[in-house]
Amino acid sequence: MLKKIIILTILVTSIFVVKDVKAEECNKKVGPGKQYPSIQEGINAASINQTVCVYYDTYNETVNINKNGLTLLGMSNNQGKKPVIDGEYKLPKGSLLEKGDFPSGTSYGYVRYALVTFNANNTTLDNFEITRSRGRVLLANELSNITVKNVAGSNSRKNSSFLRVKNLKVINTSLISTNNFAPFTRDSNELSWGAAINTRGSKGVLFDGLIVAKTWGEGINPLFSSDVIVKNSVSYDNWRLNMYSDNIINGLFENNLSFHTEQRPKGMPKSDGMVLRVENAAGGQGGVESGNVNKNIVIRNNFFINNSTAISTGKQNTNYKNENIQIYNNTIINPEIKAIQFNRGDNDTGFVKGNIIIGGIIQGSTGLNIKDNLYLDPGLVDAKAKMTPGQTNVGNYKLKSGSSAINKGPKISGLTKDYFGCLRDSKPDYGAYEFGGTNCDRGNGTIPTPPTPTLTIQDPTPTPSTNNKYDVTGDGVVDIMDIVDLIKYIFR
Repeated sequence: MLKKIIILTILVTSIFVVKDVKAEECNKKVGPGKQYPSIQEGINAASINQTVCVYYDTYNETVNINKNGLTLLGMSNNQGKKPVIDGEYKLPKGSLLEKGDFPSGTSYGYVRYALVTFNANNTTLDNFEITRSRGRVLLANELSNITVKNVAGSNSRKNSSFLRVKNLKVINTSLISTNNFAPFTRDSNELSWGAAINTRGSKGVLFDGLIVAKTWGEGINPLFSSDVIVKNSVSYDNWRLNMYSDNIINGLFENNLSFHTEQRPKGMPKSDGMVLRVENAAGGQGGVESGNVNKNIVIRNNFFINNSTAISTGKQNTNYKNENIQIYNNTIINPEIKAIQFNRGDNDTGFVKGNIIIGGIIQGSTGLNIKDNLYLDPGLVDAKAKMTPGQTNVGNYKLKSGSSAINKGPKISGLTKDYFGCLRDSKPDYGAYEFGGTNCDRGNGTIPTPPTPTLTIQDPTPTPSTNNKYDVTGDGVVDIMDIVDLIKYIFR
């Protein structure tokens, strides 16, 4: 298994190179006083493998990245503010998706549309703020080598989706709702859930350094995909689930922080920290490779704080499988229901070891090896400390000198570093933190923080979609787009 995870890491992190671009390398320039006033005009004028530089301003437009090898680079102003793509809850008004169709069996409706749509391979989106989309923030389908980095997304109706994408990187990016999705209700209709980011049918996925918060659906959400890495990310106060994975083959989830605060939006219950779910993979879910199974999943060096259940599993059918699930050296604090939950009657395989669990229990299943976990406070700095919105510092949950967890953890093949990227010694500690760890990759307190939204527009609260049966799109307005979407639904 170690070999599989090492190979997985190498595959996902070295599939293609993300190039850094300097201002003098701009082939086309967009912005006030530049060659082109709009982003799309700059893209249309560019050739393949060129760089379009977008200077600081607010751009009320949809963007179609449709040239192979194109880099769309945001140029911050002297105050460090990124250029803003603002849909004003009016855009997008039509589909920019040129390649492929959505997986059958999925009810995407009008949210086929996004403020930024990828329609070309080997493309990069770097250093933008994207906000108030009437549909999705980002969208790509049937492409390869897509990179998103240094993007601050906020307050949009629906999540960013990457469907059947080979080699996807989303790095140092935030997706946050700062207005609690006031324009939209959260009911049984899937379209009213504003989740953050998902994949379907994708292969070679890297989510590194994300902050996902306050969405009305799932936070970090890889689905029906293979060779997936989620690391160095923070997910908190999401209504549905902080992290949700379904039908994944070869998945590594490490060095992440999942929590709920007492300041979460009014009426929002705590959700699970991470769920491994196996639902029906039939129905063309976008190039599914997994076949109703989660297989070769490693969950290690994570902090789960104040969630409903920290880590849980579920199956739509008893014949579905969780195979070789390895959950080790996580620190779990104050779960509301259980720390780790498998269905008792299921024949899941794998192991659960080396975890620190304070205030919860493990519910196992047949075939699962559960041993060498700590169930009481072994001496943390402050196990009763509360997390606050935007917090990335987990210093209160580190081991303090004299802790009974130091040098007492089980030796697990492949466990060489802790949550902070610090080297563990020959006698590893329990939990996500190694007391006295050395050569730390990302400090020993607060992880680097992805960009956060800076726009301070105060949004009115439109009429919820449930108040008008003719408002098909659910944007609070009855207009031509409702007719368009209704026709598409009838003839789908």
